[in-house]
Amino acid sequence: MHMDAPGEQARNAQQLHVEESGAPTIKAIDVSTAAVAVLLFGKVLMDAEAFGVTVSRRPGAEGTNLTPYERGRLLDVLCHAQAFQRTCSTQQEASFPVWIVSSDARDAQPRAQWLVMSMQENGSYLIRLSDL
Repeated sequence: MHMDAPGEQARNAQQLHVEESGAPTIKAIDVSTAAVAVLLFGKVLMDAEAFGVTVSRRPGAEGTNLTPYERGRLLDVLCHAQAFQRTCSTQQEASFPVWIVSSDARDAQPRAQWLVMSMQENGSYLIRLSDL
Protein backbone atom coordinates (compact mmCIF):
# COMPACT_ATOMS: atom_id res chain seq x y z
CA MET A 1 0.00 0.00 0.00
CA HIS A 2 1.26 3.48 -0.88
CA MET A 3 2.19 5.57 2.14
CA ASP A 4 3.13 9.22 2.24
CA ALA A 5 6.19 10.44 4.06
CA PRO A 6 6.09 9.69 7.79
CA GLY A 7 7.45 11.84 10.59
CA GLU A 8 8.33 15.48 10.14
CA GLN A 9 7.65 15.41 6.39
CA ALA A 10 4.11 14.22 7.12
CA ARG A 11 3.25 17.62 8.60
CA ASN A 12 3.86 19.60 5.39
CA ALA A 13 0.24 19.70 4.25
CA GLN A 14 -1.09 21.10 7.50
CA GLN A 15 1.22 24.03 8.04
CA LEU A 16 -0.49 27.19 9.19
CA HIS A 17 -0.39 30.41 7.23
CA VAL A 18 0.44 33.49 9.28
CA GLU A 19 -1.31 36.72 8.39
CA GLU A 20 0.44 40.10 8.58
CA SER A 21 -1.17 40.60 11.98
CA GLY A 22 0.74 37.54 13.20
CA ALA A 23 -2.46 35.51 13.70
CA PRO A 24 -2.32 31.98 12.27
CA THR A 25 -5.01 30.93 9.83
CA ILE A 26 -5.70 27.36 8.79
CA LYS A 27 -4.99 26.63 5.15
CA ALA A 28 -8.07 25.44 3.25
CA ILE A 29 -7.69 23.28 0.16
CA ASP A 30 -10.27 23.66 -2.61
CA VAL A 31 -11.64 20.22 -3.54
CA SER A 32 -14.62 21.51 -5.55
CA THR A 33 -13.49 19.89 -8.81
CA ALA A 34 -13.57 16.41 -7.28
CA ALA A 35 -16.72 17.24 -5.27
CA VAL A 36 -18.72 17.67 -8.47
CA ALA A 37 -17.89 14.05 -9.37
CA VAL A 38 -19.77 12.81 -6.31
CA LEU A 39 -22.68 15.27 -6.67
CA LEU A 40 -21.71 17.73 -3.97
CA PHE A 41 -22.80 21.23 -4.86
CA GLY A 42 -21.17 24.60 -4.31
CA LYS A 43 -17.58 25.30 -3.39
CA VAL A 44 -16.14 22.60 -1.12
CA LEU A 45 -12.97 23.13 0.93
CA MET A 46 -11.05 20.86 3.28
CA ASP A 47 -8.86 22.21 6.00
CA ALA A 48 -5.26 21.12 5.52
CA GLU A 49 -5.27 18.81 8.56
CA ALA A 50 -8.33 16.88 7.32
CA PHE A 51 -6.86 16.78 3.81
CA GLY A 52 -3.52 15.57 5.14
CA VAL A 53 -4.99 12.80 7.26
CA THR A 54 -7.53 11.49 4.76
CA VAL A 55 -6.00 12.24 1.35
CA SER A 56 -2.29 13.11 1.28
CA ARG A 57 0.47 14.92 3.13
CA ARG A 58 2.60 15.04 -0.01
CA PRO A 59 4.19 18.49 -0.26
CA GLY A 60 2.42 20.49 -2.93
CA ALA A 61 -0.66 18.25 -3.05
CA GLU A 62 -3.79 20.27 -3.73
CA GLY A 63 -7.29 19.45 -4.89
CA THR A 64 -6.37 19.54 -8.59
CA ASN A 65 -2.93 17.88 -8.82
CA LEU A 66 -3.55 14.55 -7.12
CA THR A 67 -2.24 11.14 -8.11
CA PRO A 68 -4.91 8.56 -9.02
CA TYR A 69 -4.44 6.98 -5.57
CA GLU A 70 -4.88 10.33 -3.79
CA ARG A 71 -7.90 11.20 -5.94
CA GLY A 72 -9.49 7.88 -4.97
CA ARG A 73 -8.93 8.69 -1.30
CA LEU A 74 -10.45 12.15 -1.77
CA LEU A 75 -13.46 10.76 -3.62
CA ASP A 76 -14.02 8.28 -0.77
CA VAL A 77 -14.18 11.14 1.74
CA LEU A 78 -16.42 13.22 -0.50
CA CYS A 79 -18.81 10.30 -1.10
CA HIS A 80 -19.33 10.10 2.66
CA ALA A 81 -19.74 13.88 2.89
CA GLN A 82 -22.32 13.95 0.09
CA ALA A 83 -24.93 12.24 2.27
CA PHE A 84 -24.64 15.02 4.86
CA GLN A 85 -24.28 18.16 2.76
CA ARG A 86 -28.02 18.91 2.67
CA THR A 87 -28.16 18.91 6.48
CA CYS A 88 -25.50 21.61 6.80
CA SER A 89 -26.24 25.25 7.38
CA THR A 90 -24.34 28.12 8.94
CA GLN A 91 -25.90 27.09 12.27
CA GLN A 92 -25.83 23.29 11.86
CA GLU A 93 -22.75 21.10 11.29
CA ALA A 94 -22.82 17.49 10.16
CA SER A 95 -20.43 14.89 11.60
CA PHE A 96 -19.62 11.71 9.71
CA PRO A 97 -17.06 8.90 9.95
CA VAL A 98 -14.73 7.68 7.22
CA TRP A 99 -13.04 4.32 7.70
CA ILE A 100 -9.58 4.94 6.23
CA VAL A 101 -5.88 4.35 6.68
CA SER A 102 -4.44 7.73 7.62
CA SER A 103 -2.10 9.06 4.94
CA ASP A 104 0.76 9.10 7.45
CA ALA A 105 -0.06 5.93 9.39
CA ARG A 106 2.93 3.68 9.86
CA ASP A 107 0.95 0.56 10.75
CA ALA A 108 -1.41 0.66 7.71
CA GLN A 109 -4.38 -0.11 9.96
CA PRO A 110 -7.70 1.49 8.98
CA ARG A 111 -9.33 3.69 11.59
CA ALA A 112 -12.56 5.64 11.76
CA GLN A 113 -11.75 9.29 11.19
CA TRP A 114 -14.59 11.60 12.22
CA LEU A 115 -15.04 14.61 9.99
CA VAL A 116 -17.30 17.65 10.32
CA MET A 117 -18.87 19.51 7.42
CA SER A 118 -20.20 23.02 7.91
CA MET A 119 -21.52 25.77 5.68
CA GLN A 120 -19.51 28.99 5.84
CA GLU A 121 -20.96 32.50 5.75
CA ASN A 122 -19.88 32.86 2.10
CA GLY A 123 -21.89 29.75 1.11
CA SER A 124 -18.93 27.39 0.74
CA TYR A 125 -18.67 24.11 2.65
CA LEU A 126 -15.71 23.31 4.88
CA ILE A 127 -14.70 19.77 5.88
CA ARG A 128 -12.44 19.46 8.89
CA LEU A 129 -11.44 16.84 11.46
CA SER A 130 -13.86 16.45 14.33
CA ASP A 131 -12.85 17.15 17.90
CA LEU A 132 -14.53 13.86 18.94
